Amino acid sequence: MPHPATATVRDEYAKAAATYDLRWARYVDRSVDATLSHVTLRDGDGVLDVGCGTGVLLERVLRRAPRTHVIGLDVTPAMLHVARDRVRAGTCLVAADGAAIPFADATFDTIVSTSALHFSPRVPDVLRECHRVLRPGGQLVITDWCGDALTCKAFDVWTRWRTPHATRVLTRAALRDHLRAAGFAVTGVHDARADWFWVLMTVTAVRADA
Repeated sequence: MPHPATATVRDEYAKAAATYDLRWARYVDRSVDATLSHVTLRDGDGVLDVGCGTGVLLERVLRRAPRTHVIGLDVTPAMLHVARDRVRAGTCLVAADGAAIPFADATFDTIVSTSALHFSPRVPDVLRECHRVLRPGGQLVITDWCGDALTCKAFDVWTRWRTPHATRVLTRAALRDHLRAAGFAVTGVHDARADWFWVLMTVTAVRADA
C-alpha cells in the first residue's frame, strides 16, 4: 500500500492530468528551464526523471541529446499517459514511487527531479534511492519550491491545512542536509523563479563516493 500522502498526490494529479499542461504551462516551462540549465547531457547517457509528470523535461532532453536513454518515473499513471503522447515511441515510463525506484544499482548517469520532492513523505528514502541507482560520478539536479520564501511558506501552511497527509516544503539548508545524509556531495544551490509567487531552488549534487 502507498503512503497516505503518496495516494493523495496520485489521486489529485489523476484528476488534473488532462488539463495540467494548459493550466501550468508557464510554471512548467520555467521550472524545467531551471533544472536543465544545470544539467550536462551527453548522447548515450542514461537519464532518470523522478516525478516526470507529463514528460516536458524528457521531451527537452531528447531534443538536446537525441541519443540519450531517458526514463520517466511518476506515481500517477494518468500523468504518464499524457507523457506518452509527448515523448518518442519506446521511451520507458514507469509508474512507481521515488522512494522505491525499480532499477538496479548504478544504472543512471544523471537523475533530475522538478517540482516533485515536496510531495514525497519519505524524502530521505527518495534521495537514498537516487544515490543507489546513480553511477559513480553521476549528477543529481533537483528543482523544487523553496521553503525559505515567504510565499512558499504560506502556501505550505495552507496546503497542509487543506490536504490530509500533505508534506512539507524544504528550505535550502534542509535539502542540503538531506542530500549529504544520503551520500551526496552538494555542488551548488541556485535561486530560480517561475513567477513572483513561485520561488524555486535548484540544488546540484554528485555521488560523494565517486
